[in-house]
Amino acid sequence: MKKHLRKKGFTLVELIVVIAIIGVLAAILVPTMMGFVRDSKITSANKVANEMSEALSQTLTKLDADGHGMKPTQTATSIITITVSNASGTPTWTTAVTDTANFISNDDVDWTATGTGMTSSDKVVDNVDVPQNLLSLEMMNYFPDLTNGYLWFAVSGGFVRAAYFNETGAAVPQLEAAFDTEGNLVATTTVDWGEKICTWDNEHNGITVDGLIVGTSPALILGNID
Repeated sequence: MKKHLRKKGFTLVELIVVIAIIGVLAAILVPTMMGFVRDSKITSANKVANEMSEALSQTLTKLDADGHGMKPTQTATSIITITVSNASGTPTWTTAVTDTANFISNDDVDWTATGTGMTSSDKVVDNVDVPQNLLSLEMMNYFPDLTNGYLWFAVSGGFVRAAYFNETGAAVPQLEAAFDTEGNLVATTTVDWGEKICTWDNEHNGITVDGLIVGTSPALILGNID
């Protein structure tokens, strides 16, 4: 009776087998889970970039309604960049606009003025004569929780044609392109916004050669540029 009641433990061989099985399962599941997390972050970044693209288009429409927006032709193009920095402890938004001649200036509004850093304490009414500052304030109102980032927009005819968002606050040259004289974004060796493809890190969508997760609008898939 005592023999039958005696507790039986695991043998060393059984423990080694269990540990080996756990190791194999971990080797299979961990990379998969990491892939799910990575893809989730990329999807989220693309969603934010799309929201930013829509927000800037709406802001440009407001400026147009006020009579100092972008000239309404496809050949009227510009690259608009917005930098958000929390280095001073307060999120500061700064907008830069190329090809200012493609925007409508008048006696009250001057697109040649250089935008300055805007914070939540600044008011739209005090900055109506500097459109770059208005862009900063309007975008800040759309995304009040953003404390750091770099926003890049390729705009023609008052509408955003391409955009990317990098939350580290640094530019991503790999994604940037320029307009030709007909208002089309020219493909580079690393990105083709027309075909919606990018070389990325040569392995994953949404990850740059520097290992950064970047949101794009339209979302760019992994591909080779001809």
